[in-house]
Amino acid sequence: MMNIKSRRVLVVDDDWPFAELLVELCQGMGFEARAVRVGESVWEAATSWGAAAILLDLMMPEVDGFDILHQLRDHPATHDLPVIVISAIADTFESEPAAQEVQAVFPKPLNIPRFLQTLKDLTAPAFAT
Repeated sequence: MMNIKSRRVLVVDDDWPFAELLVELCQGMGFEARAVRVGESVWEAATSWGAAAILLDLMMPEVDGFDILHQLRDHPATHDLPVIVISAIADTFESEPAAQEVQAVFPKPLNIPRFLQTLKDLTAPAFAT
């Protein structure tokens, strides 16, 4: 079960400079954020670290975001974890059945103000105290 009071955001993207930018944006909003390299176990990082949300790229060389999303949704501990997809293929992804399993989809380049508002809305319980 997700820790709804957590202010932690996990970033999963093979473009390390972009992942670091997302971490900085999240930190600027009061989140504790960290990026994981694609080869790491995203599921394990999400559960052991207690992420409140995951920012997920889809097109990555080692393990694609579709597989990661299915792993997250197949496990009870991460089934309801909010996932925001940020990908160059966001437009085509929105027509995929897997798009129903995420809370938001953003194309690259990222609309930063809209993204930050969406992240804030999805994690509002973390800031209720």
